[in-house]
Amino acid sequence: MLQPLPLEWGIDKPDIRFVMHYNIPKSIENYYQETGRAGRDGLEGKCLLYFSYKDVQKLEHLMRDKPLTEREMGAQLIGETVAYAESSICRRKVLLHYFGEEYNADSCNDMCDNCRHPKEKIEVKDTIFTALETIRQLKEMFGIDYVINVILGRSNTQIQAYKT
Repeated sequence: MLQPLPLEWGIDKPDIRFVMHYNIPKSIENYYQETGRAGRDGLEGKCLLYFSYKDVQKLEHLMRDKPLTEREMGAQLIGETVAYAESSICRRKVLLHYFGEEYNADSCNDMCDNCRHPKEKIEVKDTIFTALETIRQLKEMFGIDYVINVILGRSNTQIQAYKT
């Protein structure tokens, strides 16, 4: 049976089986330290991360009153953590690379979600080209909803007004 992580972070318990994040950590270092608490005794540990972009916005909002250099560093750390969470590459490979180590295997033998359930890869070059060309032709004057409606051939009063 999986045990939840105790609230006393400083206690060195070797038999933690489950670590869950309900929001995105501030940095990959924080995430690595917290997830490293699971499986210290050599048995399997599971780590789960739930987050939404509201979590990211909240962290960015909390940095608004900090000095510019601290905000820039915080934004970089948050961006790296989001990139890690959204990555389709083996998580072990990404973490080791982040900490300056190299992991030469293609996968971690199904120890992470990305190796266990690879994400489907699709070719989007033509789609991206269409979107960028549409934005260029519209002289970058409209938001994403407008651009999507133009690409999909939908008509509304705003699109009709611009055409004339």
